[in-house]
Order: sequence, then structure tokens, then C-alpha cells
Amino acid sequence: MSETSLLPKNINPMKNLKAIIVDEERLSRLNLRRLLQPFPEIGIAGEANSCAGALELINLYNPQLIFLDVQLRGETGFDLLELIDNSIKIIFVTAYDENDIRSFEGNAVDFLTKPVNPERLREAIERVIQIKQYQKRNKELCVF
Repeated sequence: MSETSLLPKNINPMKNLKAIIVDEERLSRLNLRRLLQPFPEIGIAGEANSCAGALELINLYNPQLIFLDVQLRGETGFDLLELIDNSIKIIFVTAYDENDIRSFEGNAVDFLTKPVNPERLREAIERVIQIKQYQKRNKELCVF
């Protein structure tokens, strides 16, 4: 059964990046949410424990960023990547480091191993923000 947590009250329109957390383990999702509290630029729209739940949240909230575990009961985060727009930025958060190389082939911005180091999380978020700012500047330059 897919577990999806919709948290619209936590969406702040002043946040720069709307994100979702996809991890099969509830405690891992809670820990990541706690680690993200010091980052006002990240607004968590919801949480899911499966690809189906993640797709529901993606369709509902159109996030710009997904914190994605590699292993999801009977499926993987890579399965989700095949189903979504490649403009969504991905930060893999997983206990399995053997997928490190493969994750960067799948449009990942960064790859964090559990337990998540807060400094590495900060670096990953800064990288996403830099990419988004670069894309925004390029888009503005292309407008006639």
C-alpha cells in the first residue's frame, strides 16, 4: 500500500524551491525533514514512500526538487526517474552507495548517503539553487 503524506499547510509561497521527499522509511523522511528546517529556501510539499505516491505528489504540486531514496519496496528511485519530467532536480538520499555513479546518469544533482551529513546537505541544496538561478538567467536572456 502506498503511503502519501500531503502537507499543503507547509507550503510557503515565499519559498524558492518546492520539494517532496520520497523514501520508504518513515523515520528517514522525518529525519530529512528535520535536517531541512534550517533551509528557508526549501518548502516541503509532501512525502511519499513509493513511486505511485511520488507521482501523485508530482502531479498535485509540480515540485522543482525531489529528495529521493534509491530503494523503494519492490521498486527503485530510478523507476520514478523514467516517469517524470527531467527538469525536476533530484537529490538522491540513500544508504546504498553502489548506486552513486548510476544516479548521476539519471539527472541527479547530488547523492547523499545516510545518515545524512548536514554540511553535505547544505552543499547539495546550494548546488540546486545555483542551477535554478542559472536556468532562470538563461531563460530571461532568451526572451525577446
